[in-house]
Amino acid sequence: MSPYNAATALYCWEYGAGLGHITALSHIARRLKNLGFSNSLVNPEGTNFVNNDAFTSVLTMPNVAQLSGAPTRLSEQIVSYNSSILGFGFNEPRFVFTRLHLWRALFEEARPDLVVADYAPAALFAARSIGIPTVATGNGFTLPPANVEQYPRFVDKTDPVPAPPILASFNQGATLAGMPRIDALPKIFSADIHACFTMPELDPFAKVREPKAMGPLLGNSPPRIRKEASKDAGIFVYLTHCTAQLRANLLAALAIINHPVSIYSLQITHEDRILTKGTRIEFLERPVPLASICNENRLVIHLGGHLLTMELLLAGMPQLLLPIDMEKILLAHGVVNKGLAGQLRVDHPKTIEQIAEKIRTLLRDETLPIRALEFANSRKQSEWHDGLDKLTDQVSKLLQI
Repeated sequence: MSPYNAATALYCWEYGAGLGHITALSHIARRLKNLGFSNSLVNPEGTNFVNNDAFTSVLTMPNVAQLSGAPTRLSEQIVSYNSSILGFGFNEPRFVFTRLHLWRALFEEARPDLVVADYAPAALFAARSIGIPTVATGNGFTLPPANVEQYPRFVDKTDPVPAPPILASFNQGATLAGMPRIDALPKIFSADIHACFTMPELDPFAKVREPKAMGPLLGNSPPRIRKEASKDAGIFVYLTHCTAQLRANLLAALAIINHPVSIYSLQITHEDRILTKGTRIEFLERPVPLASICNENRLVIHLGGHLLTMELLLAGMPQLLLPIDMEKILLAHGVVNKGLAGQLRVDHPKTIEQIAEKIRTLLRDETLPIRALEFANSRKQSEWHDGLDKLTDQVSKLLQI
């Protein structure tokens, strides 16, 4: 790469809902922009994207669901990482060939100096295969280790999805695309730089991952909560994509506990507003700054997304996690085991009273706020950006900037 030419980076994601991946990629892009990079996001077709200053352009790729003939696997079917990869469609050689061919065509046209991939194994593999330097990034679950021969089990059961047939199918598709074969399924996430952004002690693959997790990747320093919340301080609820039944049950539970509640949701309906009329529930029309959420409330309820969980942990804020898939279940399990949050598994049906009682229990828990704040105060003030600092240094050395 000539020192007189700006480096170009392509940022890719393939699986998941998108918001968390784009946010993480934006944080990396802004930092690399300071190194002189020109950044472009590759977004799946049909995915909403709000423009920001991180990317100079946005390209599109066909959504994986448009290419795979396999039925979409429901989140409750993901009980191992092999089942996640089966859900990618990698058991179909034709899909693998098509996906790799599309990525190679895009890379050969764009000619990037670097590919940064968040939950985008086909993009990683295609970039490596044609000699483009790569960064694999993710939050622990979305970036499994590539240094193992097989994935460890999530649950104490025999893996229902054996790796060899998926590996054989992937290699068949790779061969058809003129790309090298791999000798173990975890190698699909291999990269020049492996940047896992989560707290190392909450990494579901912590025992086997090398290199170790770098810490959380956040855009700003979370606030430190120093005042004791009053007993009537509110509950803040953040809901992204969940079933209508879960949302209705949660709203009904919040209504019967008779406590002030503020809700920001991407899915609120007219029926939801009718259901909560005359209660102490308020629907917010705009996102709320994290500092305001933490200073004005005593509990945050959310679906267990990685980014918000990390922010609240570093802010010392009590939270109730309602995990709905294996990624969030594993994260919630780690946080709850440290006594830093409550959890209610909603991947299985819960009654309105069960939800209400869990919320009441956390509101009565006088030690949870103390543990949460002590944990936050025990962390380095720089933890929210330490991993990004390290990644920036690694990219500079990789590309000799």
